[in-house]
Amino acid sequence: MACVQLLDIPIATGDADVPSSQPEHGPAYQTVDLYVPEGAGKETPLLVFIHGGAWRSNKPSGYADLGVTFSQNHSVGVAIVGYRLSTRIKDTATAPIKHPAHTHDVGAAVAWLMASILFDGHATATGNETKDKAASVLNSWNPERVFVMGHSCGAHTGSLLFMDSEYIHAPLKLFLKDTPHQNIQPTAWVPRIKGYIGAEGIYDIPLLVKTFPTYKDWFIVDAFGEEETGAWALGSPTRLTPVLHSMPPADHLIVQSVGDELVDVAQAKCWLDTLSDIKKNGGSALDKWTLDYNVDRLSSNHDDVLKDAAFFELVSKWIHAH
Repeated sequence: MACVQLLDIPIATGDADVPSSQPEHGPAYQTVDLYVPEGAGKETPLLVFIHGGAWRSNKPSGYADLGVTFSQNHSVGVAIVGYRLSTRIKDTATAPIKHPAHTHDVGAAVAWLMASILFDGHATATGNETKDKAASVLNSWNPERVFVMGHSCGAHTGSLLFMDSEYIHAPLKLFLKDTPHQNIQPTAWVPRIKGYIGAEGIYDIPLLVKTFPTYKDWFIVDAFGEEETGAWALGSPTRLTPVLHSMPPADHLIVQSVGDELVDVAQAKCWLDTLSDIKKNGGSALDKWTLDYNVDRLSSNHDDVLKDAAFFELVSKWIHAH
């Protein structure tokens, strides 16, 4: 089965300052690559994928194999989302892109995807041929078949989107400005996201640095600043209180490989504990909310999980079951 590929779709609104001439600090990295299965129909799911890379490396084009594999072999459409990176300006110790910039970028991309799916083309028409073609393709998508998956630090970003829908809702309102849908409420779109998947995820920054002290200077300070600013805790999904606009909320699948050498299972466990506490305290309204936890099936290392046939089978089976 072949797939249609619409690549390098620009998402940047142009509102943010570009702090350097390095491409990873600007709109060149605020893009989406879309992979559409041949013959995609109303039951075809769309998986929004947020890549990892310690907030300092990678972009959507580096995950083409993932997009093609899900699309061609598992009948899952894929939107691979890019975001600005927390690299240092050349010859300085300054990393200008810091949390929550990554999540704002991803939230804007998801907002554009949701606007394109939920509303006809006038809501997202831009004059960019590739972007408008993608919006037209998305407009025929079943809005009840959207899933979000992140790998490594991408799982961190996806979890923040779940805990605070404003990351998506604020840019969604901007995309819909001056349209009949400009006063859209979270309850109109939040229930449309059917599931969140975290793979080899980072969910608690202080715990991560306690377990792996070298990560602080390697990438955490560049991405979040010093711990004393409070950004580590405020940037940890495990330490936030969610605002739920859907009852029950979107189901979750947490995946962790026993062979992961960069992120340990304690991260997955603390995220499961956080979600379990939300469910426990939510009463009967959350009885049907499912939290699936798989930490013993995969054995690949941190990055090779995304090349593992067992991973694709596990995730696609979970998606199609929803």
